[in-house]
Amino acid sequence: MGTNRRYADHYDKLHAQRAAEAASRERPIALTWPQVISKGDKITWIPSSEEQPFVKAWINFPSIAVEVEAFVTGWSPCAVEIDFWHKESFTQYKIWVWANAVTRIPKDQS
Repeated sequence: MGTNRRYADHYDKLHAQRAAEAASRERPIALTWPQVISKGDKITWIPSSEEQPFVKAWINFPSIAVEVEAFVTGWSPCAVEIDFWHKESFTQYKIWVWANAVTRIPKDQS
């Protein structure tokens, strides 16, 4: 069976749109609480009244990994809790990720 050359652009756009919609329905994969406190380490929380560090973090979704800009709300030696806005789904998330997935953005670059 061949392809429809007359409407190929239309179907390519439709396929891309459906893929984006599916990705926007996915939720990020966060660490579980036992993973966050696996070594019995103390968690440091940043009060909302204080300035929260601005970072870039890699977030895993079921079908893709993306790098997002986020604020740090807490951390342990092996994990960081971040608060970020997912543009594709228009949703705000607060999740725990591994500490090595996070890079601090210097104030002069934010």
